[in-house]
Amino acid sequence: MVGAPVVALAAASGFAVSTSLQHLAASRVHASASAVGLLVRLVRTPLWLLASALGLLSFALHALALHLGTLALVQPLMLCGVVLAVPVRAAVNHRLPHRDDVLAVTVTVTGLAVFLAATKLSAGSEAPSPGRAAVMCLTTLVAFLVLNLLASRPGLRRARAGLLGAAAGVLFGVMAGLIKLVTHDIAVDGVWSALESWRPWVLAATGFAAVSTNQRAFHAGRLASSMPVLNVVNVVVAMSFGWFVFGEAPVQGPFSLAVQLVSAVVMALGLVWIARLEPTQVPAPDAGESVGAR
Repeated sequence: MVGAPVVALAAASGFAVSTSLQHLAASRVHASASAVGLLVRLVRTPLWLLASALGLLSFALHALALHLGTLALVQPLMLCGVVLAVPVRAAVNHRLPHRDDVLAVTVTVTGLAVFLAATKLSAGSEAPSPGRAAVMCLTTLVAFLVLNLLASRPGLRRARAGLLGAAAGVLFGVMAGLIKLVTHDIAVDGVWSALESWRPWVLAATGFAAVSTNQRAFHAGRLASSMPVLNVVNVVVAMSFGWFVFGEAPVQGPFSLAVQLVSAVVMALGLVWIARLEPTQVPAPDAGESVGAR
């Protein structure tokens, strides 16, 4: 448990840089590009490929952190990536963080610190339930499909980025739970036995869908529209997975629950504030224009 926070913070740092660069690359693609066209353009972009490689390294660190610690500890710590993205965005835009940047980060970090202090970091049961994991996966799949259906409705065009962000958050949350479950399977039964189950393959499919949906959310609007809801939903789903599948108890009583709820609201407000500080990205005027780093 001691090493989990350090590894989680390292993963969050990598994700901060990776996400900022991916958003920059996605924002340069013409707004008329389809979902498939967006992905085709991005995989031909050196900046996006570099960011994705860093994201894969961060993913490995995230998996290690989840193996070492509880979902109730690790997943909230991943919000530090959002906080660290503030100086990264400032560097990308060749400026120092403004006073509002510092204040927004302070609010978010304070909420996160209080949230973690009020969280009971129990390791949960020694034997996670694969059956409950399957139920959790099916439930989140339904939520993901409903959110995507709503995002495709013309009348909800303005909410598209937020709905896609929520859909990506659902997948990233259940993905964190599956990572912990698969690493548990590997530690107990070995790699080959773990590969014979459905869990690593569902994890791979979930990861692909999560990244694809995240890129669509980036492309649909500013970070302020997708990032806060993505991260809040991510943590809620991951902690629910920990409670339902691993038997983790994230609260110690009514007082701790009240403190968690208040601190979660503070974190959410801080995330919204941070996201609203994101400068508007102007898409490339020509759909055929290269979207590589300039």
